Amino acid sequence: MKKTINVFYICIATMACFYPASAFAIGGISSYTINELHMQIDIPSELKTITRDSISDEQAINDMGFDIPYMREYFASENIYLNAISDDTSYEIVIAMSSDEGTKQAWNLHDHNDSEINKAVVAIGKALEKQGLTFSINSIYKTAHVIFIVIDSELMQDDTMCYQRQYFTVVNGQGINIKAIVYGRPINEELADMYKTIIDSITFNEIQENPDPSGIRRAITNNLRGVLISGVGGASIGMITFIILRKTQPKNRMSL
Repeated sequence: MKKTINVFYICIATMACFYPASAFAIGGISSYTINELHMQIDIPSELKTITRDSISDEQAINDMGFDIPYMREYFASENIYLNAISDDTSYEIVIAMSSDEGTKQAWNLHDHNDSEINKAVVAIGKALEKQGLTFSINSIYKTAHVIFIVIDSELMQDDTMCYQRQYFTVVNGQGINIKAIVYGRPINEELADMYKTIIDSITFNEIQENPDPSGIRRAITNNLRGVLISGVGGASIGMITFIILRKTQPKNRMSL
């Protein structure tokens, strides 16, 4: 991925630290703790979930034709922490993080007021238009813990249209992308509701104050623009199922 002219660019491939993740089933939900992000998230147990050190259903993942060692290498190289995949591999959820000087300046997205974030959103939209991406910035979504910017986008990959919904935030100086990708069909209401429930489940067990708050107000627009452009336009943050299936399965076995 190439460096932009913005104040900063999230460099996904530079952060490859492993983290201990634990999962436990609660009815139809499994909770995953990502210690490096100070984050816990609930994923429907029906999805087959892979983290860097756990697999919810290894046999099912093998039956899908996935190369698990390759996936874990890919997670480490692209700074991905969790990938939840539907049984028919028609949609997935991916959590990725990166941190550099820009995210450290922004520190916590919820530290900034709506006016500042909205100005950043306008700048982001103009930059994405120049890249020729099909997108819409839906809203600023507030949970009990943090603020997310929500972006829908479309991306054509090898004759398959991929529809993506991205929730993005910055917490503790780390840019966190939680992206749902649906292959070959738009995101319907049922999937959108499920995805929103997943986002609402997110909790952070530690949210720190910015240790160096000086200058973050004037930097926020460029900071957010750089992060979100990389997240929307970068296949490395989202196209996990597509990439792995292309690598490990004959084309006629794909169910997209």
